[in-house]
Amino acid sequence: MSIDALAVFVHKDNPIKGLSLEQIDGIFSSTLKRGGKDAKTWGEVGLSEAASTPISLYGRNSASAPTASSRSMCCRRATTRPP
Repeated sequence: MSIDALAVFVHKDNPIKGLSLEQIDGIFSSTLKRGGKDAKTWGEVGLSEAASTPISLYGRNSASAPTASSRSMCCRRATTRPP
């Protein structure tokens, strides 16, 4: 038996309070299987203070087991964008 977890971190100075699974899908996925909208800037996930600031992605190798598990959990096995 195994248990997987997913954590999404933002910089400590980022004022965003939280992200929905649909927003996470819009940030990390290119196929949007959770029905979210494509999100490449912070304004596209509701942060007006930095609306035009691009979201920078960092993560593990897309072929790693934790990445595959994360894709399954939050993006419904969507094609993910490279970090």
